[in-house]
Amino acid sequence: MPLSTIYRFLNGLLKAGYLTKDSSTQTNRLGPTILRLARVAEAGLDFRMLAIPWVEELFKKTGETIYLVVRNDKTWLCLESRMRASVGIRLLVRPGETSLI
Repeated sequence: MPLSTIYRFLNGLLKAGYLTKDSSTQTNRLGPTILRLARVAEAGLDFRMLAIPWVEELFKKTGETIYLVVRNDKTWLCLESRMRASVGIRLLVRPGETSLI
């Protein structure tokens, strides 16, 4: 993956509060926003329905393609996705699709 793509992705996660950057070590770690998602998962609620507003908010803030997937051993299941409009080559994964990792 190109470094510029990784930079944009990390920057979007930082802006949305999913990551924080330690200025002394220049390392990233999970931010406070991720705790809200963890609480939802821990409560055993319908994760997809509760996650859709988060996916939409993250997409609105970053403008990047978003895939919400659940990993199960060597496969994943797409729960929700949002596609960035200006992408050269597109990998469109719709909710309900599965794939090998």
